[in-house]
Amino acid sequence: MLLKSSTKSLLYKINNYIEILKLDSLALWFSTKHPETSFFIKIFIWFVVAYALSPIDLIPDFIPILGLLDDLILLAVTVTFAVKLIPVKVLSRCRALAQQWLERQKKHPTVYYGAFIVIGVWIFLVALIYEFYF
Repeated sequence: MLLKSSTKSLLYKINNYIEILKLDSLALWFSTKHPETSFFIKIFIWFVVAYALSPIDLIPDFIPILGLLDDLILLAVTVTFAVKLIPVKVLSRCRALAQQWLERQKKHPTVYYGAFIVIGVWIFLVALIYEFYF
């Protein structure tokens, strides 16, 4: 009985954290357009948003375990780090805009330039492997 309640509690915490990451990834998208966000932070956030809202992943989800770990670890770390770089006032405003967006649109926007970044990384890795092994 105790095990079931602790498992439910853990699943609730994980689900809550995922919802926060979804909201924060959208808030980061809004923060790239905010005038009080530093230019250099915008550059980093641009790459984080490009990957977080990209239609394709660096490691596709159909690859067992690795595809999901990619989303779980890489996105969680980069989104959390990027959120810590943004001023609190800007972040709270961008989170409010993100919440409004989700209530109206019911889904995240798709950032297609993120797909080009992922494809570029794939091409770079293939060229590196080809050069190293052949």
